[in-house]
Amino acid sequence: MPSVTVPAPSTPYLTVAELKRSPIYTQLQKLVPGGSDAENDAELGRIIMRVSAMINGEIRQNLAATVDVEADWATFSDYGDLRIHTRGNPIVSVVSVLVGADPYSLTAVSDLSHVELDPWQITIPRGAFGAFGGFGSRSRRRVWAEWTYVTGYPVTTLTSAVAAGDTSVTVVDATGIVAGRTVLTVEDGKWLETITPTAVAGSTLTVAPLTFAHQAGVGVDALPNDIQEAALLLISRLHDSWSLSMGAVTHDGTGARRDPKAPGTGARFLCDPGVILAPYKRVW
Repeated sequence: MPSVTVPAPSTPYLTVAELKRSPIYTQLQKLVPGGSDAENDAELGRIIMRVSAMINGEIRQNLAATVDVEADWATFSDYGDLRIHTRGNPIVSVVSVLVGADPYSLTAVSDLSHVELDPWQITIPRGAFGAFGGFGSRSRRRVWAEWTYVTGYPVTTLTSAVAAGDTSVTVVDATGIVAGRTVLTVEDGKWLETITPTAVAGSTLTVAPLTFAHQAGVGVDALPNDIQEAALLLISRLHDSWSLSMGAVTHDGTGARRDPKAPGTGARFLCDPGVILAPYKRVW
């Protein structure tokens, strides 16, 4: 059976501060009866974690950037390129690839400089296999492959406060952040700004002078906005129990009734988190 290392869905797609800036926070201010603000914030954090896990379950993958290890059969194309189908998307980079006739006789591909990254697929050009000797690349030949790669969107927070004009920031986790390529949003309300690191050293990012000051714990991510909107919609509906019991929100979380006269299963609406998340669902 193919083996795969699946990271636990432990990254929240929102911070508590982001949730509290949302209009839905008005219905979430007294989650802990008689509790303090800190206790209420802690419960908000747990809700965000649960909803993030629900999103991962719906799309069958973890959207937060992680380093994953997978293994399966891969096939050479008619052009001699090796095509590997991944279980995660988007693919950020490839760390290593080992191939062989079976899982017990693997050789590392030494040249990954020309690897092509497509949605759900890593393509290694035939030239990378020149040093393998008898290991041919015949059309449609299957080989066993094990690959380590970075997949997903960076989702992290600032570890310490920064001032306007600073040219470096330190984040909790820099996984998936690529110098000169990753556009990050500092999710800080009216002080929101975007940054594109020019260098990444560990968890420290070199950036252009910051426009605003930011406190420790502020969210920094490259998540598409619709993912965060889906999280907010799910949170609002999970706690709108009165509307659910009265039928104003359908039990599948669409937030609007389907048209019974529509063909198939009925119309679906943009306010349906399932519709929002559909483009991110794992395809195989």
